[in-house]
Amino acid sequence: MQPVRQQEPATLNEQAQWYAEETGAEGFWKLGEIRDGFVKWYTGENPEGDVVEIENDKYLIMHMDGSEFKGELRDDGKLYWEDGDVWTRLSAKQIAYLLAHRSGQKV
Repeated sequence: MQPVRQQEPATLNEQAQWYAEETGAEGFWKLGEIRDGFVKWYTGENPEGDVVEIENDKYLIMHMDGSEFKGELRDDGKLYWEDGDVWTRLSAKQIAYLLAHRSGQKV
């Protein structure tokens, strides 16, 4: 179980660094953000998200288009899916850009 995190920082760059330090399955990944039981895709047909079940912050099951896809967060910090896809976390700089884009701010 992850320790309880403090309240989200106020500035965009501090928020990005805070998010980049996440260690569990939730967070900003190369194709989408995993948060609150959903994958929120950055691009594609379902930007609202597909349901993700997270077990022990290490094993995931994503429900998408009537299919299940299993994933595992390994010790190297990458998320490995059973179809061979490997997701890496976004860097703090990439997260800052994404957050700025979403809010209309400049980094």
